[in-house]
Formats: sequence, C-alpha cells, structure tokens
Amino acid sequence: MTIPFHENALYKNIRIDLANPNNKAVKENGFNDTTILVSSQFITPNGELFYSVGNHYNANFKREYEESIEAIKETNERDYVLNTNRFSKSESGIMPNLSYESQMFVYNNEIIFSDDNLYLYNILKHIPDIKDELKNYFDRDILIPKMSYEEIFKSKRLSDIFENDYENLERTYIKVKAVEHLKLLREKLMQDYYRMSTSSEVLLKDVRIYLNKNVFPFSYYCCHTHLKDAYSSDTWKIIRSLILSKIAVCSYFIKLCEKSRNPLEALNKLYNQKVIGDDHFLDIAVMALGFDKIESFTVKQNTPSNVFENIKLKKTNTITTSKRNIYKTFFNYLIMDFHVCQLPHLIFDEDKNEFIKKEPEEFILTGEEREYKNDIELIKMKIPYKDRPKYFI
Repeated sequence: MTIPFHENALYKNIRIDLANPNNKAVKENGFNDTTILVSSQFITPNGELFYSVGNHYNANFKREYEESIEAIKETNERDYVLNTNRFSKSESGIMPNLSYESQMFVYNNEIIFSDDNLYLYNILKHIPDIKDELKNYFDRDILIPKMSYEEIFKSKRLSDIFENDYENLERTYIKVKAVEHLKLLREKLMQDYYRMSTSSEVLLKDVRIYLNKNVFPFSYYCCHTHLKDAYSSDTWKIIRSLILSKIAVCSYFIKLCEKSRNPLEALNKLYNQKVIGDDHFLDIAVMALGFDKIESFTVKQNTPSNVFENIKLKKTNTITTSKRNIYKTFFNYLIMDFHVCQLPHLIFDEDKNEFIKKEPEEFILTGEEREYKNDIELIKMKIPYKDRPKYFI
C-alpha cells in the first residue's frame, strides 16, 4: 500500500480550533479558548496521521502500551477465564489501582450502569454464569438490566441515585485476567470508534476523555452532554485517529498473548537482551506495532493558495519505519524530499517464544521496489518541488 501524502506531516506545529464556530450554542453561549497546537507524530498502521495533542495520559496510545505490559506482568497464564476470586469488597470509595478491575454499583437488587463505565457492561456481557456468581456473592438474586450501548450511554440513573439515595447504593469490584482486560478495553474503544464513524459526531465527553479539553464552561458541559455539532471536523479526525491507534496497540498485545506460551518471558527477553533501545515505547511502536515515526522541523508560516508553492524545507523531514518496501509505501513522501530511516522489524517466533530482529538489509529489494526507486529519483531530478504533487499515487 502506498500511503497518501498528508500535508500536515510537513509541519512541526499546526493550530486547530476544537469548537465549531458555526454551532448555534457556541455563538450564543460563548466558549473557552479552543485553539490548540498539535503536531504530526506518527503515521498509523492504517495510513492516517496521529497527532501529538499534549501530555495527558489518555491523549496518546502510550497508556494502552503500558496497560498491556502491566497486565501481562500480572498474569501470563494461557487459560483466559476470569480469576477465581472475581469479586472483592471495598469499604472506601477509592478505586483500587488495578487496570483490570471495574467498579460495580447495585441498587434495589439491580446493577446500575453509567455512561462512564461501559467497561463493566462489556465484562458482564462476556461472563456466561455471572448471575450465579452475583447471587452467591450478594446472597440474593441480582438483576442485570438488558440495555443497549446507546441506552447506557444516555442513562443518568446512577447520577440521580448518587444525589438522592446514596446511602442505599452498594459498591463492589469485578476483576478479569490480562487478555480479557485487553479485549474488553479494545471493545470499549471500538464502540466509541463505531459511534463516531457512523455519526461523524464528536460528543462533549469525547473531548473531555480523550483530549482532556473542554470548550464550554463546566456547568454547560454537565447539562448538555449530547450537544450536536459542537466540535470541528479537525477535532473529529484527531480523536478518531487516536482511538484507532489505541485499538491497534490492544490488538497487537492480545495477539501476542494468544500466540505466546509465556508472553512475559518473551517480553523480558526483548528488554534484557537490548534488542530495543531505552525508549521501549517508541521502539516497539515502530519496530513491532507498525507505526511510522515522523520527525519534521519545518514551521508553518502563512498558508499560500497552493501549499506547495514557495515552501522551503529548513531542516530534514524524516520518517522512521520498520517496513521493508519503503519506496512503494512512502513514494509520495520521498518525492517531496522526505528521508526514510529503516529500523529492524520485530517478528515473534512462536516456537522459540521470542522476538526475532530482522535487519533491513535482510530484505531483498524486489523488481517492483527498484521501479519505484527509479521513478522517485527521476521525479526529484526533473520536476520542480511545487509540481511534484501531480505525481502522487
């Protein structure tokens, strides 16, 4: 696949507006400062741009990488059933610091879902004997309401109970094993991705959760969680790409758990043998997960009528990848004077239960790749920079 050329890959900093200025509520109520600086950081495995938005833990996919590693450290068993000790009581309202535990509320012998705990909804959906487990734990029958994803998302029942009858609300926790946790985490992300893709809509809570930003005053956000068209198309693109990247990370480690007889041992070998550098996250992202790192040092000035006119690259634009067919894959970038740096590709060997490092020179340059390489050299030699976009494929 040849990756489409993304203009924003040229620039170190890009200003975007989170809010949709044409939205009626935005015009009437005003909003907080919504202009943010983002930079293109990766090309995702599906060929889209991933933007660096800030240091918030959920505004990147490093959180999913770290959660995956921690979950694998906790258990490396191959039987993916729930833990025998599924439930643990807690007297305090503080959530235990375990990524694969979820808080559960029971009120009048019924589980109460909330829109911020769809993870619990997915857990209960996947446990075949959950009713018996609940009955044994609570010494009575507990009803699991049959609600759709959309109904749970719109429900405000838990917040009403918190406000009006908190003392009668029971609380406990449910815990699952590592690979199940990753599958459930991925499913929650896929639900958000599906909703955004089918409606092309960004909700106020999406921006709060994924970017830690808020356009409107907090009081307005609390009362209008489903305000339509509040955010710009740029915001939709950034969050959608972020969610897809998180899904890709979860999928990789789920596959590793299913392939490996001992994923923790395989990861320890990878780290201890210095197969990757000190920055585990970036190396794994490029060498194993299929992301391509963008390092671009050109600052965007004024936007001309044709963005390719009068642009002079002050410094080198580089893509770091572990892909082998770089001339076909990055054809559009190479004719625009990007440099491509190849890192070794990590392949998991199931028989040895370890990662094998394939160096770039081990891959043979095919006839097709030589043709792409020759075309790139010819275009760069004969065609002025501003006219090269005509040759994009």
